Amino acid sequence: MFLENKPKHVLTHNPMAQYAYIFIFLVFIFQIFSGLALWAQYDPNGTLYSMFGFMFSIMANQWVRYLHYFTIFIVSVFLMAHLYAAVLVDFRTQAGDISSIFSGWKADIKD
Repeated sequence: MFLENKPKHVLTHNPMAQYAYIFIFLVFIFQIFSGLALWAQYDPNGTLYSMFGFMFSIMANQWVRYLHYFTIFIVSVFLMAHLYAAVLVDFRTQAGDISSIFSGWKADIKD
């Protein structure tokens, strides 16, 4: 919410961003597992089904399909929020994170 007059400079992501990356990483893991499980249904006697067929013991086929489809919306919202937040923080902190992508130069911040 940018309640501080002069925000603290951090070298890495702030705590909220760290939790968001953990969450999106778990979403990607689910996306991979559910996609491979859905693909494995083509050959129920195959190796792929023996590796990822456990998902159908956790939830029904249609729920796996629905959640697999729904995760793309989670990723899309994350992408839009990530771009917005990155540009907003770059302008607010004058750190030059986004502008350095285009210019190749990053400001030297001294506290």
